[in-house]
Amino acid sequence: VLVKELGLRADMRAATADELASMMKQIIYEDKYANNMKKASRLYRELYKNPRNESAFWFDHVMKYGGSYMRSSGQQMPWYQLYVLDVIAFITSIVIFIIFFVYLVVKQCCKLCRGKQEKNKAKKE
Repeated sequence: VLVKELGLRADMRAATADELASMMKQIIYEDKYANNMKKASRLYRELYKNPRNESAFWFDHVMKYGGSYMRSSGQQMPWYQLYVLDVIAFITSIVIFIIFFVYLVVKQCCKLCRGKQEKNKAKKE
């Protein structure tokens, strides 16, 4: 909306009545918003006028220029990249490494605590 200048954006939680009123006046009285909205409306209506005409247009277009540029890039990708299995495998290996590292740290801490307890028992006896 902002990029195409079809309207303005207001934070409804922080906006005051005066700010909203000035935004509404700006949209009403500046011609660029009305012109841009009319242009967007024409484009939208022209694009979806008649399904039969649109299908005929695309058929003629593909026959004339070919449709290779319209194909998905996923057709060129290996299956493991298409299904994001390489990323999942990488993240899983990192998680397993972190869990293993935490396990080793906890195990060492337990050994140290047991060793101190046994030394304390030996000193008391």
